[in-house]
Amino acid sequence: MNVLPVGVGKLSRNRTVAVSRGVAGDERFAQVFQALGEPNRLRMMQILPQQPVCREMYNVIELAEALGLTQPTVSHHLKILRRVGLVDSRRQCNSVYFYVNQANVHKWLQQVQRRFGCSLQRPADAVARGRPTGRG
Repeated sequence: MNVLPVGVGKLSRNRTVAVSRGVAGDERFAQVFQALGEPNRLRMMQILPQQPVCREMYNVIELAEALGLTQPTVSHHLKILRRVGLVDSRRQCNSVYFYVNQANVHKWLQQVQRRFGCSLQRPADAVARGRPTGRG
């Protein structure tokens, strides 16, 4: 027996799969917001280089020193940022170095634009072009 919310008709199999994918996409999208919702992780995103350039990347110990945090705390935050795809790593010699995954950040920002129907321009630029900014 199928139990559907009031007002929802029976979905075709393809539609059910699409809804499931949509829910999974929503969950993933929300996880990125959640990952960025912690101040130390935001600081990490600001400190880490945008490209995997050897002399600019940080390992966990260097990042802990730069942020004034313990190594286990930094490792925990990096694990979360890596899981959502915002940070990536590269092993060199005996250490792992981290950097911002620009391609994934760009994809996520494009999703923000699509989902919320907004542009990433500054509100003043939107007003100058005659677009509402959402402020009252």
